[in-house]
Amino acid sequence: MCGPKTHFLDGEGNPVSGGDPVQNVLQALLKGEVIAIKGIGGYHLAGDARNRETVTRIRNLKNRPNKPLAVMTGDLWTASMLAHMGILAKKALLSPERPIVLLPIKKNGPLPYDLIAPDLDRIGVFLPCTPIQHLLFGKGSFHLPDSREPLALVMTSANAEGEPIALAEKEVLKIFAGKIDGFLIHDRIIHHRQDDSLICADGNNRILLRRARGWVPQAFPVGKKRSSSPRTDSPEPFVLALGGQMKTAPCQIREGKALVFPHMGDLDGERSREEYRSSVRTFLHAQGATPTALACDLHPDFYTTRMAFEWGQEWGVPVIPVGHHHAHIASVMADRGLKGPVLGIALDGFGMGVDQTPWGGELLRVDQTDAFRLGHFRTLFLPGGDRVPREPWRMGVSALCALGRGEDAEKIFSHPQAHDLANHLKSAGQTFFPKTSSAGRLFDAAYALLGGKEQLDHEGQGAMELEVWARSFRGQNQETGNGYVISEADGQGILDFLPLLEKLRMERKKEKGAALFHETLSLGVRDFAVWGRERTGIRSIVLSGGVFQNTLLSRRVSALLGQSGFSVYRPLRVPTNDGGLSLGQAWVALSRILTDIRIKKIERRIECVLPFRHA
Repeated sequence: MCGPKTHFLDGEGNPVSGGDPVQNVLQALLKGEVIAIKGIGGYHLAGDARNRETVTRIRNLKNRPNKPLAVMTGDLWTASMLAHMGILAKKALLSPERPIVLLPIKKNGPLPYDLIAPDLDRIGVFLPCTPIQHLLFGKGSFHLPDSREPLALVMTSANAEGEPIALAEKEVLKIFAGKIDGFLIHDRIIHHRQDDSLICADGNNRILLRRARGWVPQAFPVGKKRSSSPRTDSPEPFVLALGGQMKTAPCQIREGKALVFPHMGDLDGERSREEYRSSVRTFLHAQGATPTALACDLHPDFYTTRMAFEWGQEWGVPVIPVGHHHAHIASVMADRGLKGPVLGIALDGFGMGVDQTPWGGELLRVDQTDAFRLGHFRTLFLPGGDRVPREPWRMGVSALCALGRGEDAEKIFSHPQAHDLANHLKSAGQTFFPKTSSAGRLFDAAYALLGGKEQLDHEGQGAMELEVWARSFRGQNQETGNGYVISEADGQGILDFLPLLEKLRMERKKEKGAALFHETLSLGVRDFAVWGRERTGIRSIVLSGGVFQNTLLSRRVSALLGQSGFSVYRPLRVPTNDGGLSLGQAWVALSRILTDIRIKKIERRIECVLPFRHA
């Protein structure tokens, strides 16, 4: 028999004889069992999305208490029973890329949404994209036997916590044998890991959150090809940018086209780092070429930065560091074909600035080679470093101290260290804690002051819940005035949201407070952009950074800026989060190289002309 062959293994990895493997798997899933299913970029853990015990078991297997899970359905009709969707969402679900699409939950839908997407109002839905998945849903006829309810399966990457998705039988058995109920495998070798792509379809706007399966590898023009000339004495630049530390996806620019590598995730674990090194070398080997330059982040402790200098030395090529927020804005310029100069609003959780302090709420003037910091959010102490995103009470205490109300810390927060931290910040904050302009940390402070959880288990959890609260508010905020102040210090603008934090401190209704936060933040960013335009004359503005994954904020800021006469640009083909950093790094590095080449050509021409001038 020709073609791929499927096999069903039991929970220990032993072959199960008899019957159709796909039909056997379907029956196992309908009984509440958890099965690892081989796809085209790795394995998924699959289970009946209606079954609370099954969903809980998958969470325990992944050590994933609250992070949302994606659900696969057989067709649009069944997907529409789970979530609301517009025309854009339907097109995305049916597109060849088959991404996971974040959609508003239907409150009376058939799934345990409180387990699949705890405390959220969006659910990730996608349709079958591999032959096995189509067979699986075909045999289930999209519906459960003797029921009008849709067949819906939780589908999440099969990997140990913090490690890459499993792609080989040996690998997935090592992780899950004896822990799950079976494995559906096929005889095709997976050469490259691929996560599922992820987008948010918000009305008529699409926000790309993870560029992976379906879009990678797919090159696109960025208008940076050097004009050819027989007198050119240097090779066409080939720049490889290595990205950041989180949501990493390297990018190369060669012959005027950008190629973003597969999404490789966070690089905190050794297995992830091994996979990163291997993938980069594999992609370069396939092209039979070595980069002529490398680009990376400014942060010296990022693994990608260290690898850039290691490979730069190995290959004998220069390394060009690019500022984190400069790269965020430049990624959109490359994506949208902008030459600049532009104003850039970069809002994210963390990125090292040129002054080696943590930035994240930035107003920049950006052109093809450089970025100038026009202004930033008022800084707050950052007590706890990398722990802060999962312990937002720390930024709550920092905000209270900035308001001169540190004594309220132990009244508002139950954490036993809240009182001591407030005292420490008041007495020795300047000595022991850095200050940050991060918009992400401002979200943490707002979430904490409005009574959010003091301990979180995944990045962005507090910000996502804050957005949900704001969307659920049905009243009308009349208190956005006087929520911020714009001033100048040391030649830079300062956007100060302390007045807003004071209002949130006194607000007792979290939904109203969250709506007030989003609206005031949007108005403040608009006015800060107008302030920047008055000083530069620039009317084109770029929005980027992980905070703009927030659809409520992104849509409102874009609308306000458009109403104020700006041409507003957001990314289309790369994520607004750190997954898009590498494109910006590569584009800036190549711009600097080409500018340097042009300068050297001009200098050579002058050297040729000058002797005749003096004659």
